[in-house]
Amino acid sequence: MNNHRLERVERAALSLSQACEYLGGISRPKLYKLLGKGVIRSFHIGSRRFCLKKDLDSYIEDRLEEEIRFT
Repeated sequence: MNNHRLERVERAALSLSQACEYLGGISRPKLYKLLGKGVIRSFHIGSRRFCLKKDLDSYIEDRLEEEIRFT
């Protein structure tokens, strides 16, 4: 019997569609506004644009901190 191990690969970068989904399903225009303001960084590989997952996590953490401060 052949034992196959499934390994989960954790992505360091997400496409813009994946980033929208990761941020709770925000719209692409909302993501583009955040990118335009420099709130979230992005980079290109060829013609594709990506966001680092750690930058998305930082954005989420910053939003949580803001919510806590104003509560």
